[in-house]
Amino acid sequence: MNIPVTCIGKHFKQPFLVFIALLLSSGIFAQAKEKSVHICLKGTPGIYWLSATAPAMSNGAKFGFGYGANVEIGLTETIYFVTGLEVNAAGAKYSSMDSVSNGKSKFLVSSTANASIQYLQVPLFFKMKTKEIGMMKYFGQFGLGSGMVISNHTAWTASSSFASVSGTDTKTGDLNLIREALLIGAGVEYNLSGSTSIIGSLMYDNGFTGVLASGNGPAGTPNPTFYSKGITLTVGILF
Repeated sequence: MNIPVTCIGKHFKQPFLVFIALLLSSGIFAQAKEKSVHICLKGTPGIYWLSATAPAMSNGAKFGFGYGANVEIGLTETIYFVTGLEVNAAGAKYSSMDSVSNGKSKFLVSSTANASIQYLQVPLFFKMKTKEIGMMKYFGQFGLGSGMVISNHTAWTASSSFASVSGTDTKTGDLNLIREALLIGAGVEYNLSGSTSIIGSLMYDNGFTGVLASGNGPAGTPNPTFYSKGITLTVGILF
């Protein structure tokens, strides 16, 4: 079984750089309202896996690395609304067992795959902070992440009693272009000086839209549904 691929990332490189430039150029505004508007540049390594329906099953977790920039807008002294632009690298390993017909007889095909998928994501969540305790602030956060596929690379192997084949999938059209996820996490901010802090947090990334665009296989046979899940570590600097 193959996970198809959509590779449109090159079309988003320029908008992402423009977005970063706009964030950095907003420093004048942030200085004027430094207690209510902050910019965060961050890296987000994480572990991802798939939740799948039969006949497929998860075959292990996979490391991914993302990065991005967020804007935190203070609604009160301790509650912030957060948005921005991020590149998330979600992937997984999976296996499946399928019954295939050659017109005369049926036989079983065992498949394994190692998929790496990148999404351009816009987070929309609320961040609740404590007041400063020593040099630290503690926070919880929850909300949504809306992502669009920008690249995918899947190495697969399929074998039966007759033969074994392998390859790399770079097809388009069958992968769900949009990924929606529930984001829940907690972390800390350590103040360095003034409004500049180092942040660290853990986030549970619970994708609830299927990875595949189509739910039907050949001759109306249901395909397995894949949901991408992950736990990410955010490390960044807040201005």
